[in-house]
Amino acid sequence: MVKIDNSIKVAHGNDTIAEKKNTPHITSLRKSSLVLGHRRLSILDLSAKGHQPFQYGSISLVYNGEIFNYIELRDELKSVGYKFETDSDTEVFLKGFCHWGESAFNRFNGMWAAAIYNNETGELLLTRDRFGIKPLYYYLDESSSSLYFCSEIKGLVSYLPEVKLNESSAYSYLRYTHLSHNDDTFIQGIFSLTPGCFLRFKNKIYIERFYTASPCEGNLESLLENAIQIRTRTDTEFGVLLSGGVDSSLVASYIAKHNNKIKSFTADFPDSKFSEKQFVELNVAEHDLDAHFITPVAEELSEDLKDLLLTHEYPLRSLSAYSQYKIYKYIESNTDVKVVFSGQGADEIFSGYTNDYLIYLASILRSAKIMKYGQELIKISAVKKFSLHYLVLGSIKYIIKEHFARYDSYGVFTKKIDMTREPSYPGKTIFKKHQLRSLNFSALREYFRDEDRNSMRFSIEARLPFLDYRVVEAGLALNEEELIKEGVTKAPLRKLSKGRVPNDILERKDKMGFVSPQEIWQKTALRTEFDATFDKIKVDGLAGITNGEKIYELYCDYQTGKFNDWAFIWRCFCLYNYIKVWGIK
Repeated sequence: MVKIDNSIKVAHGNDTIAEKKNTPHITSLRKSSLVLGHRRLSILDLSAKGHQPFQYGSISLVYNGEIFNYIELRDELKSVGYKFETDSDTEVFLKGFCHWGESAFNRFNGMWAAAIYNNETGELLLTRDRFGIKPLYYYLDESSSSLYFCSEIKGLVSYLPEVKLNESSAYSYLRYTHLSHNDDTFIQGIFSLTPGCFLRFKNKIYIERFYTASPCEGNLESLLENAIQIRTRTDTEFGVLLSGGVDSSLVASYIAKHNNKIKSFTADFPDSKFSEKQFVELNVAEHDLDAHFITPVAEELSEDLKDLLLTHEYPLRSLSAYSQYKIYKYIESNTDVKVVFSGQGADEIFSGYTNDYLIYLASILRSAKIMKYGQELIKISAVKKFSLHYLVLGSIKYIIKEHFARYDSYGVFTKKIDMTREPSYPGKTIFKKHQLRSLNFSALREYFRDEDRNSMRFSIEARLPFLDYRVVEAGLALNEEELIKEGVTKAPLRKLSKGRVPNDILERKDKMGFVSPQEIWQKTALRTEFDATFDKIKVDGLAGITNGEKIYELYCDYQTGKFNDWAFIWRCFCLYNYIKVWGIK
């Protein structure tokens, strides 16, 4: 907590809401005008010397995350006279900031949320990594001139006069599935610090951007290999989340090249439509991995739902996050792994989604390159087995969608909600604008939060090599013809994967990722919970902005097959339970 009169305290969490396990190092620094609290998960320098807060001269620091190039930065700082007492990256963060000031953030290669306090000037600085891999939240209480901040929303709610729903966030979620498209949270008054920014507080709040992603050509192979190599710097055992797709398979191949018998973890289901086991086993055989398959079951969701919603602090897009949650829970209970690699981010940077085909075609069509449009239609249709009708209609719809609302709201809303206007993104084509939007606005931020909340809930650190800023910038420097080639997405990654990833994976035509049989569960194993929730929505309404009876009608139509938007039904179910679990008014 920071008061404008310069009396300062910092809250580090509220365990009355959700108790954490296996985080024994809880330390604080107390002075007449300052209290910094920190709870440590030890990854580098496991000794007590690595405990926080850290202090150097007049600067105090609490920090969450990892700076992966800390060895190189430490050597650079040593060359100008700095001495180091620990082997931790925290000391490098602190002394790097003391030496370079705010420009240090552009030197750091990693993920972080940090609070830096200058004891001489009384200025507080909050900073968050380039892409928002690590969370950082704050609440300004204007009545008492106090600023509260924390890496979890749970650490802030007790300071609110009352816990109220942010109606704009609820509307965006229900109608558009937006969860992290701006700095609002679902709790009114609590905000997320924008990725790539720092917040300066002395008498008032100032937010400045230190990083904007921009194209920078580079050798993708060497950049990705180095991104993975520096992320293997840990004093604990590490493993990899492994699907049957290109991204995680490529990461696993690089890691296995220099490490023996790496543990891999995969969500698997008995129904073959939701199983990638046959492809994962190809990787296991190729790289001699120690494979672990985890099967989430619907019957356990009822007992896990409260903890899941408290852990994530937001409603969920789908139960894909639950599959990941169960993987991390398994890792904590059955292994000594404390660091896990993930292929998160590759689809957004290198255009790996089915929708990217439509945007690619729309971009060509908008440029009036009719002959090329026809050629690409045929290539994509032949490779992916999409009908020409689907591709033409989809690409035209995308152009039209720029000017019209995304889809109908089913007539359930009773209030007109003011929406935060989506920012415009620079780019010469529709496709390049979409690439930046995917990185900054759409679901990627949400996936970061899912990964971070699920892993940290079970005291595990997730590392995302595709989100090394050098890899991202190299991806942004590629044009659409380099990303989608001969009817295939992620062409550069597929090229890198030849000889490293089994051909059967490279030649797959389907795409899965973190999946679950959610649509089936909602009509079978979870039917009792869904019936009970929608009975309550019918009476109580939902979020104070909807017609509960109309939502109930849609739900009844859904269960009888007359309404097929299972994802909308899920969002209603999830938001109702989120409001209940968090005690929101």
